Amino acid sequence: MNLQLSCNRAASFVTSAALVCLMSGTLRAQPTKETQVQPKAGQVQPKVGQGQERLVPEKDWKSRDLSDELKQFEALRKGEQPITDANKALLDRGAQWFAYRLTWSEYQEGKPGTKSLHNISKEALDQIIDPKASRPSPNMLQFKEDFEKRFVIRLQEVTKNPRLAARVNAAIILAKLAERGCEESADVLAEIIKDPAESDGVKLWAFRGLGRLFGLGYGDNGTPMKNKEREARAIAALTEFVTSRPKLPENATKEEVAAAAYVRTRAIAALGQTRYPGIVVPIDKKTFKIDRTTALVLLKLMRADSQPKEPTLAEQVAAATGVCHLQAKLLEQYNPDYAAYQLGRFIADFCQKYRDADHSPGNKRPMPWKSMALQLSQGLKELQAEGGNRKSAGYIEKMCKLADPILQDIMVGPPKASPDQAALANWLDQNLPKHATLYQGVATATVGNPDKTAE
Repeated sequence: MNLQLSCNRAASFVTSAALVCLMSGTLRAQPTKETQVQPKAGQVQPKVGQGQERLVPEKDWKSRDLSDELKQFEALRKGEQPITDANKALLDRGAQWFAYRLTWSEYQEGKPGTKSLHNISKEALDQIIDPKASRPSPNMLQFKEDFEKRFVIRLQEVTKNPRLAARVNAAIILAKLAERGCEESADVLAEIIKDPAESDGVKLWAFRGLGRLFGLGYGDNGTPMKNKEREARAIAALTEFVTSRPKLPENATKEEVAAAAYVRTRAIAALGQTRYPGIVVPIDKKTFKIDRTTALVLLKLMRADSQPKEPTLAEQVAAATGVCHLQAKLLEQYNPDYAAYQLGRFIADFCQKYRDADHSPGNKRPMPWKSMALQLSQGLKELQAEGGNRKSAGYIEKMCKLADPILQDIMVGPPKASPDQAALANWLDQNLPKHATLYQGVATATVGNPDKTAE
């Protein structure tokens, strides 16, 4: 796919066509004038769009005289040689080579006789080692650790480039690094998210990368982030984004509004992968506060409570699924029965919206009801497995047993099926949660008008 991007609004917002390009990694930008100034490693990063237009590697590996260097680099990546102090400089030259070429006009513009930007991006992606595939050797794992740290630094320089396509492809590569467990990539992805001047098209890949990096922390063999300060910065960036008002022009088109909502949905999904319902911060020996209130943020999004802009149903479903991902064992003060009650209320509302929806064949904008119901159903299974604690397990199990059949009816039933949420709604009316707040000792941690509790 070779689509040309019109950059009048796409530099700030993702159109439907641009989303297709971004997901395929083949977005191209308009040609611009280039300079060949070599930035120094470790220098202060410029703002987005103010970096060098053409970044030039220290060594040009297209030259026949330097072809042996490329072969040596490939030998290191394949684990055929160990990493030593003598060949570490080769790793940085490789990082420059595979990152900087994303900024070159001949690839941006698809000049005859040159590779496409898609090919250049794929070559860069091919340098990333999958630690779970083909049992990589110790040499390969050492290459992965040493090379990826350098690769992130060079890709960070590309994320400041004036060319949108260069920044998008750098974000795609950073997202893949995150997916393969490179924690250092989280710093640049969080920086992308926090930058108000950056395109939502670039941020989309940042959300995808962080979501997959956080997702590595699940399961018995999970590998959560080791650097907790870095983890906290990434969570803060996601939280700030999903709790802020979307930045759309006054005359935004329907496509722009839909694209912005899609990007927010991916951000919410990434936040839901962070596992922690919140973090305890001691104030003194007797008092504490709950910081990074992820569970509360997600619940309020799910129930459309006190939001700067009414969330779409897809955003609400992403928030509901995120609540199911959170692990109660990571925060003693978390009351998962309160979260389960609010989740049950949302599923009952979701069912009613399905019943009220237009399911006629002529509906030009049908909602993906079946896929959203599947997403919620899978979330309920996670909630029962990881989201509760000893005191809440029975309440959660009963709520899920009443809620899941409703979702199954939507998933497998005909378009005009009428699933009945009455049993779930009645049970919730008669079985309020034991706790009146989401966090123990935090009276303000509620959603909407607080209901009475079982006590």
